Amino acid sequence: MKVIEKYNVYNYLVEQEYIDYGKIIPCEVFEEVFGIECKDNWQFLGPFLDMKQFIEENGYMCTTQGLDLGYLRIYEAWEVSDRANMMFKNVIKKLKRLQGCLTSTNSSELSRNQFMKHMHSSNKITSGLNALMSNLTDI
Repeated sequence: MKVIEKYNVYNYLVEQEYIDYGKIIPCEVFEEVFGIECKDNWQFLGPFLDMKQFIEENGYMCTTQGLDLGYLRIYEAWEVSDRANMMFKNVIKKLKRLQGCLTSTNSSELSRNQFMKHMHSSNKITSGLNALMSNLTDI
C-alpha cells in the first residue's frame, strides 16, 4: 500500500469513528476500503497488516488475537502499558536467545569476512543487551 492510500484509509476510519480506544474494526469495513474479500484471501493480508502497522504508528496499539479473520481491535488505553511491558520483556528474551545462538555458533568453518560479520553481530547484540539491562536498573 502506498502512503497516501494508508492516509486515506486511516482518515476514513477516523471519520467512521473506528479509531478510538477499545473499538473493533470489522472485516467488512476493511473489505469495503480495500475492495478485497477477507475470507481466506491472501491478497487481503498485505493491506490489512499495513493498516494495522499504520494505526499503531499513529498511537493506537492493535491486536487480532481472539477475533475472527479480518477483524482488528484497538486496545483500551489502560491495556497499552501492560502490553508494552510484555512486549518489552519478550524482546529482551529474544535478544538473550539470539546472543546465546551467536555465542555457541561454531565459527571455525567461517571465512574471515563471515567471521568478522559474526563477531560484529555478536558484539552489537551483547552491547545492546548490556545497555538495556543497565538502563533498567536505573528505572
